[in-house]
Amino acid sequence: MYLAQKLVTLSCLGLGWFSTPVSAEDASDSIYPRLGGNIITRLGYNGDYKSDPPLVEADDIFLQVIASPIFRFSERLRFVTEVRVENISPPSNDRFFEDQGLFARILLAEYSASEEFTIHAGKMTPSFALASFAIPGMFGNSYNKEIELIDQVGIGGSYSFGLPDRGNHTLTLNTFFEDTGFTSESFGNNRGRTSIEDGGASNTESFESYALSLEGSDLDAFPGLTYK
Repeated sequence: MYLAQKLVTLSCLGLGWFSTPVSAEDASDSIYPRLGGNIITRLGYNGDYKSDPPLVEADDIFLQVIASPIFRFSERLRFVTEVRVENISPPSNDRFFEDQGLFARILLAEYSASEEFTIHAGKMTPSFALASFAIPGMFGNSYNKEIELIDQVGIGGSYSFGLPDRGNHTLTLNTFFEDTGFTSESFGNNRGRTSIEDGGASNTESFESYALSLEGSDLDAFPGLTYK
């Protein structure tokens, strides 16, 4: 199938908030519990303008909101979330702010046992692919997103370490399965609950899938290089 696509972001706005007033620089870092995070909003246009078959040609104007509040209960314990408003299905014809739903992408409890070692559990996107973040435009946002491990429920841990003159590195191990609970649904326009009968990789309702990743940066021998 041949498909030509255009993607235009009309506006982008990032907002940050803090739950406690700051009387001096970093004074709120020692106050618990506290709430922080950010909100990103996008108004965009996505058009499939040349397709074979032409049935999928469509113009789509949409709103995307990504809210990422972090609840810090103590210096070591935090609850990380990511809640989104966006299209819940591809367009079948022209649409204008239609078929949008509210859903949770991340609902994750994290505990730092030490400065180096962190454990986590909940709904997550296990560390796996880098392309969807590093590649600009529709190639990162559309095509490479298909290999992200989104909407997974799991447990895992990460170990961060630095090597003299050889950068900072993080080793992460997760075991997980695809979310089939009520958090797989969306509010507003409901995308429906995922079930084990839907099939697909990691849709097992048991910890049979795993991902092991090593990432690093600040390599003196390769300035500007980041790897995963």
